[in-house]
Amino acid sequence: LKGLPAVTWYNELSEIQSVEVMNALVRSKPVKQATRDMMRAIKAIEK
Repeated sequence: LKGLPAVTWYNELSEIQSVEVMNALVRSKPVKQATRDMMRAIKAIEK
């Protein structure tokens, strides 16, 4: 990631993962769908 310290990026990433896990538990969303959403969120950060 250009212009972002690795630590900041990692914190963002772990936050997204936590949120997606919580969402998956709350909605009983399939793991594949949760993973797909997580990857989409990661790609959004990278832009």
